[in-house]
Amino acid sequence: MEIGAAIRQQTGKSARRLAREGMIPAVVYGHKVAPRTLSLNFKEFERVYHRAGHTQLVDLKVDGGSMSKVLIKAVQISPRHGLAIHVDLHQVSLREKLHTEVPILVVGEPEAVRRGDAELLQLVQQVHVECLPAAIPELIEVSTATLVEIDDAVRAADLVLPPGVTLLDDGDEVIVKLAGRRAAEVDEKAVSEPALDQAAETASEEG
Repeated sequence: MEIGAAIRQQTGKSARRLAREGMIPAVVYGHKVAPRTLSLNFKEFERVYHRAGHTQLVDLKVDGGSMSKVLIKAVQISPRHGLAIHVDLHQVSLREKLHTEVPILVVGEPEAVRRGDAELLQLVQQVHVECLPAAIPELIEVSTATLVEIDDAVRAADLVLPPGVTLLDDGDEVIVKLAGRRAAEVDEKAVSEPALDQAAETASEEG
């Protein structure tokens, strides 16, 4: 995947002008390079971001120059319009390992869930790993085949990682588990409350 960019000389209020021109402000930083402010074509970025997410390498060409390998590190989303308004790109070296986050995909449905006797709780959405940039997995699958009884769980140490990928999280951390319906409601509330608190804090800051 490839995305073109142009050096952006002005910052601040010029972001609004960029938006009117179908562009989005960005910054690239990373391996032995000074940070540079860029502008990206909005539609092109959305297409690449949809395919690459935060885990797949992208070829960045600035002002028609040579290619560099980057990861889409962070995307700032407008709370009003739900569209990307700023992008952070991380330039990497293919020979040096990095730390990154990989999303979790839960596969299968335990028999206890199908019977209605239990709820399947996913407590972790992504895990932290170390690997070479070219070895970053798009996602990590978690099978629910071993979840039979209430309180059965898959922990971080149970994850099957691709060759060259090292888990950085605590191996005892619960990724997904079976819970009785009442316990599931309590656990889901405990998981969601920090997110609600963060949302409220962010809204307060923006206000």
